[in-house]
Amino acid sequence: MRLKKQLVPLVEEFSNRRIELDSIEGALQEKKSKLEQFGQDIIESTNNLNELRTSLTKEQHAVDKLDKTSLTSSSPEIPFLLPMFLLSLLGNIVVGGQLITNVFSEGNRRSDTVAQLISATPKGAGGGEAGGRMDWASPQAPEVTASQEERFESIYAPEGYYNLPRYF
Repeated sequence: MRLKKQLVPLVEEFSNRRIELDSIEGALQEKKSKLEQFGQDIIESTNNLNELRTSLTKEQHAVDKLDKTSLTSSSPEIPFLLPMFLLSLLGNIVVGGQLITNVFSEGNRRSDTVAQLISATPKGAGGGEAGGRMDWASPQAPEVTASQEERFESIYAPEGYYNLPRYF
Protein backbone atom coordinates (compact mmCIF):
# COMPACT_ATOMS: atom_id res chain seq x y z
CA MET A 1 0.00 0.00 0.00
CA ARG A 2 2.75 2.36 0.93
CA LEU A 3 4.45 1.48 -2.33
CA LYS A 4 1.26 2.26 -4.25
CA LYS A 5 1.00 5.66 -2.61
CA GLN A 6 4.54 6.48 -3.66
CA LEU A 7 3.94 5.24 -7.22
CA VAL A 8 0.79 7.36 -7.79
CA PRO A 9 2.66 10.72 -8.15
CA LEU A 10 5.24 9.02 -10.36
CA VAL A 11 2.53 7.55 -12.60
CA GLU A 12 0.84 10.98 -12.88
CA GLU A 13 4.14 12.64 -13.75
CA PHE A 14 4.82 9.89 -16.30
CA SER A 15 1.42 10.39 -17.95
CA ASN A 16 1.96 14.20 -18.02
CA ARG A 17 5.35 13.70 -19.63
CA ARG A 18 3.84 11.28 -22.12
CA ILE A 19 1.23 13.88 -23.13
CA GLU A 20 3.96 16.54 -23.54
CA LEU A 21 6.00 14.11 -25.64
CA ASP A 22 3.02 13.40 -27.91
CA SER A 23 2.35 17.13 -28.41
CA ILE A 24 6.02 17.79 -29.17
CA GLU A 25 6.08 14.88 -31.65
CA GLY A 26 2.94 16.32 -33.36
CA ALA A 27 4.54 19.76 -33.63
CA LEU A 28 7.72 18.12 -34.93
CA GLN A 29 5.77 16.25 -37.63
CA GLU A 30 4.02 19.49 -38.62
CA LYS A 31 7.32 21.38 -38.91
CA LYS A 32 8.83 18.49 -40.85
CA SER A 33 5.99 18.56 -43.40
CA LYS A 34 6.37 22.34 -43.78
CA LEU A 35 10.11 21.89 -44.30
CA GLU A 36 9.50 19.28 -47.00
CA GLN A 37 7.02 21.64 -48.72
CA PHE A 38 9.61 24.45 -48.64
CA GLY A 39 12.16 22.06 -50.14
CA GLN A 40 9.78 21.24 -52.99
CA ASP A 41 9.08 24.93 -53.56
CA ILE A 42 12.82 25.63 -53.72
CA ILE A 43 13.33 22.85 -56.26
CA GLU A 44 10.45 24.15 -58.39
CA SER A 45 11.77 27.73 -58.23
CA THR A 46 15.26 26.56 -59.19
CA ASN A 47 13.84 24.75 -62.22
CA ASN A 48 11.87 27.82 -63.28
CA LEU A 49 14.96 30.01 -62.88
CA ASN A 50 17.02 27.64 -65.01
CA GLU A 51 14.33 27.69 -67.72
CA LEU A 52 14.32 31.50 -67.70
CA ARG A 53 18.11 31.59 -67.95
CA THR A 54 18.14 29.26 -70.93
CA SER A 55 15.41 31.22 -72.73
CA LEU A 56 17.29 34.45 -72.04
CA THR A 57 20.54 33.10 -73.45
CA LYS A 58 18.69 31.80 -76.52
CA GLU A 59 17.23 35.25 -77.16
CA GLN A 60 20.60 36.91 -76.63
CA HIS A 61 22.13 34.58 -79.20
CA ALA A 62 19.28 35.38 -81.60
CA VAL A 63 19.88 39.12 -81.18
CA ASP A 64 23.61 38.65 -81.70
CA LYS A 65 22.96 36.75 -84.92
CA LEU A 66 20.87 39.56 -86.40
CA ASP A 67 22.37 41.33 -89.36
CA LYS A 68 24.00 44.64 -88.37
CA THR A 69 22.43 46.37 -91.38
CA SER A 70 18.92 45.53 -90.17
CA LEU A 71 19.70 47.20 -86.83
CA THR A 72 21.00 50.36 -88.52
CA SER A 73 17.96 50.61 -90.80
CA SER A 74 16.02 52.30 -87.99
CA SER A 75 18.71 54.98 -87.62
CA PRO A 76 17.20 57.44 -90.19
CA GLU A 77 14.79 58.49 -87.43
CA ILE A 78 17.66 59.96 -85.39
CA PRO A 79 18.60 62.75 -87.87
CA PHE A 80 14.92 63.72 -87.98
CA LEU A 81 14.56 63.75 -84.20
CA LEU A 82 17.58 65.95 -83.50
CA PRO A 83 16.23 69.08 -85.27
CA MET A 84 12.83 68.50 -83.64
CA PHE A 85 14.51 68.34 -80.25
CA LEU A 86 16.47 71.53 -80.89
CA LEU A 87 13.33 73.31 -82.12
CA SER A 88 11.44 72.21 -79.01
CA LEU A 89 14.31 73.37 -76.79
CA LEU A 90 14.34 76.78 -78.48
CA GLY A 91 10.56 77.11 -78.06
CA ASN A 92 10.80 76.22 -74.37
CA ILE A 93 13.51 78.82 -73.82
CA VAL A 94 11.46 81.54 -75.55
CA VAL A 95 8.27 80.71 -73.67
CA GLY A 96 10.15 80.46 -70.37
CA GLY A 97 11.72 83.88 -70.95
CA GLN A 98 8.32 85.38 -71.72
CA LEU A 99 6.85 83.86 -68.55
CA ILE A 100 9.68 85.21 -66.43
CA THR A 101 9.28 88.64 -68.00
CA ASN A 102 5.54 88.61 -67.27
CA VAL A 103 6.04 87.52 -63.70
CA PHE A 104 8.56 90.23 -62.92
CA SER A 105 6.63 92.97 -64.72
CA GLU A 106 3.32 92.08 -63.00
CA GLY A 107 4.56 93.51 -59.70
CA ASN A 108 3.59 97.06 -60.73
CA ARG A 109 0.26 96.00 -62.22
CA ARG A 110 -0.77 94.17 -59.10
CA SER A 111 -0.01 97.14 -56.89
CA ASP A 112 -2.12 99.37 -59.20
CA THR A 113 -4.96 96.87 -59.05
CA VAL A 114 -4.82 96.73 -55.27
CA ALA A 115 -4.86 100.54 -55.09
CA GLN A 116 -7.92 100.61 -57.38
CA LEU A 117 -9.77 98.07 -55.28
CA ILE A 118 -9.03 99.94 -52.06
CA SER A 119 -10.00 103.39 -53.39
CA ALA A 120 -12.99 105.01 -51.64
CA THR A 121 -14.76 106.37 -54.73
CA PRO A 122 -15.32 103.65 -57.33
CA LYS A 123 -15.78 104.90 -60.86
CA GLY A 124 -18.06 103.18 -63.29
CA ALA A 125 -19.29 103.60 -66.85
CA GLY A 126 -21.04 106.90 -67.36
CA GLY A 127 -19.93 108.31 -63.99
CA GLY A 128 -22.10 105.94 -61.92
CA GLU A 129 -21.05 103.29 -59.46
CA ALA A 130 -18.82 100.44 -60.55
CA GLY A 131 -21.72 97.98 -60.41
CA GLY A 132 -23.96 100.08 -62.71
CA ARG A 133 -22.05 99.71 -65.96
CA MET A 134 -23.76 100.96 -69.05
CA ASP A 135 -24.46 98.79 -72.06
CA TRP A 136 -22.89 100.35 -75.16
CA ALA A 137 -25.74 99.20 -77.36
CA SER A 138 -28.28 101.20 -75.36
CA PRO A 139 -29.46 104.62 -76.60
CA GLN A 140 -28.13 106.25 -73.41
CA ALA A 141 -24.55 105.34 -74.27
CA PRO A 142 -22.36 108.32 -75.15
CA GLU A 143 -20.96 108.54 -78.66
CA VAL A 144 -17.24 107.93 -78.85
CA THR A 145 -15.50 110.02 -81.46
CA ALA A 146 -11.89 110.74 -82.26
CA SER A 147 -12.23 114.25 -80.80
CA GLN A 148 -13.11 112.81 -77.36
CA GLU A 149 -9.84 110.93 -77.06
CA GLU A 150 -8.41 111.33 -73.58
CA ARG A 151 -5.05 110.46 -72.14
CA PHE A 152 -4.90 108.68 -68.82
CA GLU A 153 -2.20 108.50 -66.20
CA SER A 154 -2.02 104.72 -66.25
CA ILE A 155 -3.10 102.36 -69.01
CA TYR A 156 -4.09 99.86 -66.33
CA ALA A 157 -6.59 102.18 -64.67
CA PRO A 158 -10.21 101.03 -65.23
CA GLU A 159 -11.49 104.43 -66.47
CA GLY A 160 -9.29 104.00 -69.55
CA TYR A 161 -11.38 101.10 -70.74
CA TYR A 162 -14.93 102.31 -70.08
CA ASN A 163 -15.28 104.53 -73.15
CA LEU A 164 -14.05 101.88 -75.56
CA PRO A 165 -16.59 100.00 -77.72
CA ARG A 166 -17.14 96.40 -76.65
CA TYR A 167 -17.11 93.80 -79.38
CA PHE A 168 -17.36 90.64 -77.31
